[in-house]
Amino acid sequence: MGRLRGTESRAPVPGWYPLLLDTTIRPLVHGGRALAERLGRDDLPAWSIGEAWEVCDGEGSVSYVANGRFAGSSVHELLSAHPRELMGETSLDGAFPLFAKLVDASGRAPVQVDELPGAGGRSVVWHVLDAAPGAAIGCGVHDGVGHDLFRDAILQQDFDPILRKLPIRPGNTIDIPAGTPYALGPGALLYAVARGPAREWSVGRWRSEDGSLIGYDEWQRAIDGALRRCDLASRPMVCSGRPLDTGDPDAHVMLLHADERLALERWQIADRATIRRATRTTVVITNVGAPVRLRGGAEETLPPARTALIPAAAGSLEIDGPADVLVGYVPDPERPPFGAG
Repeated sequence: MGRLRGTESRAPVPGWYPLLLDTTIRPLVHGGRALAERLGRDDLPAWSIGEAWEVCDGEGSVSYVANGRFAGSSVHELLSAHPRELMGETSLDGAFPLFAKLVDASGRAPVQVDELPGAGGRSVVWHVLDAAPGAAIGCGVHDGVGHDLFRDAILQQDFDPILRKLPIRPGNTIDIPAGTPYALGPGALLYAVARGPAREWSVGRWRSEDGSLIGYDEWQRAIDGALRRCDLASRPMVCSGRPLDTGDPDAHVMLLHADERLALERWQIADRATIRRATRTTVVITNVGAPVRLRGGAEETLPPARTALIPAAAGSLEIDGPADVLVGYVPDPERPPFGAG
């Protein structure tokens, strides 16, 4: 069994288990079939899928538990009724703290600016799962581009002269701060995680849902909203993360992002190996490989391209290889990142 340094035992609270979540599927014109064809999800409608909202507790979309005694309960209801069992000592502001989604940018998505709740240094963390040769993310504007040039580019719907292009490849991660103009695709499959869902100020002329023309007044309101919130000095860069020492050559963990608000890791585990980790808060597990066995108070199988929550009350999380999963959580300010030794 692989065991990460810094893992202490924690007694589980009876009755808690891995909470498999239902997903909000968003058909978008710039999407495709990558969630089914590249990640192996087999329950999707035959549409062009742009996003699967894996974890959400916000206006208009809330995740629901799909299994066990809490089946049919929303994440928000569960948090309200059992805050300590779900989140341990993590401080809360009334909503489940993490938002996560899978994004198929097979086509080019419109340029947008994100507004995150309680902004001020907050960002959306994007991890590249797959990318076509030559794929890039348009992210931030070139030096010297001000609001007038940005507005002109929006009105002409021509962003190539002003938007920075960052080449991407599988395994890359990029933190995009709130206010940064960016565009995803084409040819990219990504995972995004943030502290709460972002409000997206899209400045495209056509609706992403069906390709229909947006009314002029509505488009102008979106442009004004994006211009008020944009940070044209923001110039994020792609990074590759850093490996964490697991003490087991068959258990590879990459720390993709860690700050005081959220952390994201990728665990890749060979067959016959296991990673075990104590749970001090809810752990968000998104499976980007074949079905995996999770143990956290009880045992569940997590299908491809699906997400589960391991509550703090489960006491521990164990994942058997072969496995390839993304692991998100709110860090404990009194301790190093979840996987650090």
